[in-house]
Amino acid sequence: MSFLRNAWYVAAWDKEVTRTLFARDILGESILMYRKEDGTPVAMSNVCPHRFAPLHKGKLKGDIVECLYHGLQFDCAGQCVKNPHPGGNGPIPTRAKLTCYPLLEKWGAIWIWMGDKAPDESLLPDFSWIDKRDQFREIRDVCVVNAHYELITDNVLDLTHLPYLHAGGLGNHPRNLEREVVENVQEGNTFWCKRSSNDVEASPDFQAFNPRLKEFKCDKANAVRWNAPAHVGIFPQYWKAGTDREHLTVLNIATMMTPASENRTWQFWSLARNFQLESDQMDAIMRQAAAVGLEKEDVEMIEAQHRNMGTSDIFGLQLVSLPGDTTPNRVRKALAKMIADEQSGLERQESRVVPVSAHQAEPVLPGVRQENAASAPARA
Repeated sequence: MSFLRNAWYVAAWDKEVTRTLFARDILGESILMYRKEDGTPVAMSNVCPHRFAPLHKGKLKGDIVECLYHGLQFDCAGQCVKNPHPGGNGPIPTRAKLTCYPLLEKWGAIWIWMGDKAPDESLLPDFSWIDKRDQFREIRDVCVVNAHYELITDNVLDLTHLPYLHAGGLGNHPRNLEREVVENVQEGNTFWCKRSSNDVEASPDFQAFNPRLKEFKCDKANAVRWNAPAHVGIFPQYWKAGTDREHLTVLNIATMMTPASENRTWQFWSLARNFQLESDQMDAIMRQAAAVGLEKEDVEMIEAQHRNMGTSDIFGLQLVSLPGDTTPNRVRKALAKMIADEQSGLERQESRVVPVSAHQAEPVLPGVRQENAASAPARA
């Protein structure tokens, strides 16, 4: 399985990880998570090195995890600290240790780093609006998509599907696509697709969110941003046509894809609005819109695509290309290069290793080589 490993992935929303042992498959590995008594989140391998028992079925004693199968105990660093065999206090086996993973708790999420380099917080994409409670009210959830994660990225980067797949909901009338001005922009390792149109009707969902939008034609801007490996921000805005953003309606959407495996993905989503900040009823309206558009219509289509394709190599299929594919295709190529650079760098380092013995070597693991693209105009 080819994943970018020296990168941050969302492991869970913050409220998912508690003092109860919790497991989630990430990048093909079962990861155990819980909070220490001081509230700090911990992540480590969920597989006991004795007989591969799942540790999340065990017990949490203070900050110590006890395996349900034979009672081995592991601390927060993954080290076995008690072997009850024999006689309740046996010797600690040398190989009785778990892999631990760095975590970062930020913007309502718990981010995990599963690479060999030291974790780099500067690689975390910006979702800071989630914490701006005085400006936005947010709802969030996570859904499972039985498909390769890049298909989901393709979907959220190409908004030309909205009038068709989401007709009567998030989608405008198809004729509005004819009025769009589209700009595809790369800023370093960040990719943007920026769309704008004038004198259009707000989509049915947005009219439900803000009924004032039913009263007039609107000008619209919608920018989509991608950062590796699969973090997307979507920024739709409507305002009264011909005005200086009168009756501005803003919805900041975060969607972060974390591969469970090649064929299964956790899609973490968040909707943050700048209107009706005290309304529980609006929360319910928006949750229903997400349940239909994001968790049903999108998921059903993506899973069907995945079954029909039978591969994650979308370029090898020589598909028909449309203008809306520009940013998704650029992103796929950029990510493939990042993964190839990471893997080839590892291979080069390992080829220079001098074995310590006939059975053991000590490779020096490298990091990601960063590519500096030409600068582009900043987002308005």
